[in-house]
Amino acid sequence: MRMKVDFHLHSNLSDGAFSPEILAGKVVDAGIRFAALTDHDDSSGNRRFMEVFARHGGTALTGIELSSLFRDRGIHILGYGLDPDDTWIRSLYSRVPSAREAITHIHSAGGIAFLAHPLEIWPDPEELNEAVAELKKAGLDGIEALYKPYTPEQQASLLDLADRHGLKVCAGSDYHGPNLPGSPDPGIEIESSRWKAFRNALPIFHVEEDAMPAPPPSAHPRTPHHHVGIPLPILLPAVVAITLFLFVIFGIVIPSFEENLLNRKREMIRELTNSAWSILSECNRAAEQGLLSETEARNTARSQVRALRYGPEAKDYFWITDTVPRMIMHPYRSDLDGQDLSNFSDPNGVRLFVEFVRAVEHDDHGYVDYVWQWKDDPERIVPKESYVRIFRPWGWIIGTGLYLEDVRTEIQVITNRIILISLSVVAVMAGLLAYMVLQNLKAEEKRRLAEEGLRDSHDRYRTLVETATEGTLLVLNGRCAFANPTFLRMTGYSPPEFTLLDLDDFFPNSAGLFAVETTKNRSALEQAPAEETGGIETTLLRKDGTSLEVVLASHSVDIAGSPGRIVIIKDLRQARNNERNAILNQLQASLLFLNEPLETVMQPLHTCPMNCPAEKAARIMVREKATILGVTGTDGEVAGVITDRDFRERIVAEQASADQPIFQVMSAPVISIPSTALVFEAALFMQEKNVRHLVVRNLEGKGIGIVRNTEFISFPQHSFSILLQKIRRACSIDEIARTRARLPLILKTMIESGVAPRNATHMASALADAITKRIITLTLTDLGDPPVPFAFMTFGSEGREEQTLVTDQDNALVYEDPGPEQQDLAKEYFLQLGKRVCRDLDAAGYAFCKGDSMASNSQWNQPLTAWKNYFQSWIEEPDTEELLRFNIFFDFRCVFGETSLVRSLRRHIHGILVEHPAFFFHLARNALSHKVPISAFGKIITETVHGREKVFNAKEAVLPLVNFARLYALQHGIKKINTADRLRALWEAGILQRSSFNELLQAYNILMLLRYKRQSSAIAEDLPPDNNISLRNLTEIEKSGLKQAFSQVTTILKKIAFDFPGAESL
Repeated sequence: MRMKVDFHLHSNLSDGAFSPEILAGKVVDAGIRFAALTDHDDSSGNRRFMEVFARHGGTALTGIELSSLFRDRGIHILGYGLDPDDTWIRSLYSRVPSAREAITHIHSAGGIAFLAHPLEIWPDPEELNEAVAELKKAGLDGIEALYKPYTPEQQASLLDLADRHGLKVCAGSDYHGPNLPGSPDPGIEIESSRWKAFRNALPIFHVEEDAMPAPPPSAHPRTPHHHVGIPLPILLPAVVAITLFLFVIFGIVIPSFEENLLNRKREMIRELTNSAWSILSECNRAAEQGLLSETEARNTARSQVRALRYGPEAKDYFWITDTVPRMIMHPYRSDLDGQDLSNFSDPNGVRLFVEFVRAVEHDDHGYVDYVWQWKDDPERIVPKESYVRIFRPWGWIIGTGLYLEDVRTEIQVITNRIILISLSVVAVMAGLLAYMVLQNLKAEEKRRLAEEGLRDSHDRYRTLVETATEGTLLVLNGRCAFANPTFLRMTGYSPPEFTLLDLDDFFPNSAGLFAVETTKNRSALEQAPAEETGGIETTLLRKDGTSLEVVLASHSVDIAGSPGRIVIIKDLRQARNNERNAILNQLQASLLFLNEPLETVMQPLHTCPMNCPAEKAARIMVREKATILGVTGTDGEVAGVITDRDFRERIVAEQASADQPIFQVMSAPVISIPSTALVFEAALFMQEKNVRHLVVRNLEGKGIGIVRNTEFISFPQHSFSILLQKIRRACSIDEIARTRARLPLILKTMIESGVAPRNATHMASALADAITKRIITLTLTDLGDPPVPFAFMTFGSEGREEQTLVTDQDNALVYEDPGPEQQDLAKEYFLQLGKRVCRDLDAAGYAFCKGDSMASNSQWNQPLTAWKNYFQSWIEEPDTEELLRFNIFFDFRCVFGETSLVRSLRRHIHGILVEHPAFFFHLARNALSHKVPISAFGKIITETVHGREKVFNAKEAVLPLVNFARLYALQHGIKKINTADRLRALWEAGILQRSSFNELLQAYNILMLLRYKRQSSAIAEDLPPDNNISLRNLTEIEKSGLKQAFSQVTTILKKIAFDFPGAESL
């Protein structure tokens, strides 16, 4: 068999392309099971690489590639399994040691030394052979014969070289990164035998188990939860892009646009002025040609320019002055025409007309800034910029201007559009950014949750494996993932060694038929689609080479999408001893049964007279549900019997008349046995007489019962059935109490034999029910018939069928509403009944309730209407303090009497709950008031009792689970009462995930099992039983399981607080 490994990898801490974490991920993706990071002269990345690789189910060795000198040549020595923090190893990083020194330091650091890529140094086979021989003398452990860049022929020659010198072989790719020259993809196959030889050479396989450090409690230490932040690599470039975009728009584009727009406006008034100037030129030309006089030409030009208008409102104009300056023409300020404007200035003191003259003195044209009235509105003074040009022949200066306010308004309109478009673009970019960030956050959250789920799954199943009392192995993806201390002790391996082992190391292939069976069994364990497999007998190979006959059982699991199996390994010798003990227990129970009086197993004897027609006798048998009927003579004594078989063979088969007297077909004479005989005597007597039934006679010789061989064929497998039968036949409270006193010993034996806590609680509750029914039956015999139908109810743990050996009474009585004339009679009768029943229950071993929540209390002994009013008041007007006392009343069931009364009450309660959802917040507060006895640091919180012993109360610890199940069952209309049944119903209704249901059920079973163990052991030591669990008496495995259970309970309390916000503050 071959496997894929890589013990020659480089990260960016030396000359590789990837970080140790990313490199580990790529190695996992390549399907590599065992690997080592071997950076050049640097071991700082080992732990980072190993942590990520282990998180994905791989096993990594520590590694290094040391540069060294040998025969004046530079060579590389690979070190594996060494301490990466070793001082001597780290001292070599800053210098180049000799090969001997490098090998020695690797050994002193706890590692093994291998020559890297040998043919790169000595291509010549002879030189290589001599060098390897000398290096072996220096302590070299092996060579990198399976070097991926080498050809198969080169690898084969190196394998032969290693074998000739008795050296180990390692395998590697020398991976540095993708697309790098001489760096192939990671991973290379190695023969299983070569791999095991390499593995077994590691020093950890030669350290005694007692010297090995204890394994950590979890392969994946939990880090505190933190919210996923916004990813900077995505956010920063996007923010920079948006910022640059806004800067370009507002810092460059808009100012540049404003400047360009103003320049275009200036260009426009310059061109308009040139056009008006051409009018002056045309008129002057006409005068020069004699077409007009100079005066006519000037007047014509002045008139034409005065009439010129432009602009959106046709109010923009031209004016003409001379160089004095004197106004020649102004269309809106005719009052200035002909005036000297040398001293005319604007509100800012600018002598604008003088400035016009100065502007044209040198260049014949120019621009001037000033303030002037708004077009034809003399009341509005605004900034203006004018362009002027001189007409030299006449000495006139013509000009027009632009109102800067107009330009700013136009610029503002366009700027607003640009801003709107820009903001729209920014909004789209921001939206895309938000979407990208959101998707990244979702992906990151999914990844985090997946990692937490993977970590939780690993931790959960690791805890499950480690807390198992039998040898237990977790197999994931066909390889060993975890093993508990029991399994490690069975095999002799230490925890560090286990990480490098495979199924073949425990269930090896060997020659012959057994090898085929082993392979088949191993395949079944890895691939069986069934939920469970069991009863596979095989051989377990131990570290010391010896073998152990074992029997395997397994069931499939799923850990974050990875298929696996939990395998239970039992020592076959121990399993056979257990089987033998079970048989002995069964025989003891059988012996107990066989030594019981016949009255324990006999059935009532129903009779008919001898002259009774056969048809009537058959009807009697049908009515009484009997398979045998006694036939009495004239003296009333049983003279014969008639059975189902007699009817078939003597009447139906013979087609005889159904009217014939029964004595004609009965079996006679009757074989009988005294009632003082024991069961085994009756069995022997039946065998001796070869009969299938016996009539049981009392001391006076009167037939009082019948016993059949079927009672012996299907006799009870344990003595609990006998207890129930004794209770049902008990005639006094003393007899009931003596019988009930045998329960703790029976339950202790069952718990020690591995019975589930659910079965134990069911049996304890069944016995309590039987005792209650018998006491009520005996009491009714004394009191007479009740005036109206009634039901006797139980609450709390007995109501949920979760009784332990430490229990008191929680019961009540409900009766049908009596008529007015019967009210006093009914009240007196049922109160008397309640008091007598509770008194007798106390005498039978069920103590009075300290809170007086019993049927002997008139408050809890009421007609149906009163009970409905109780629950309606609790639900419609909840009082949190009252709910702390009375929440157990919601866990009620009928033990005796009219179940229809209890069903009616339950329907009434669920109807009110639907209309008052706020009640559940009060019930939630009640649930949250019970805290889990574990600190934030995972330490179990205890209290001191008897001045010294530190204990925690297991009953208080399980209450949050009970309250959780009750709260959500009532909220969702689930009628189940038992906590385990409620949890299952919540899962089936989709309210709980299957994994959560399994975890909560496991936590419940752990806590209930600890309670039973504590109580039964106390009774065995003649101590009063209680629920106080001492940590001193728990094994480390039990403590680990307990902490896991408390963790699950803490989780459900958080769920309650989340689903019912504000409940704690009510």
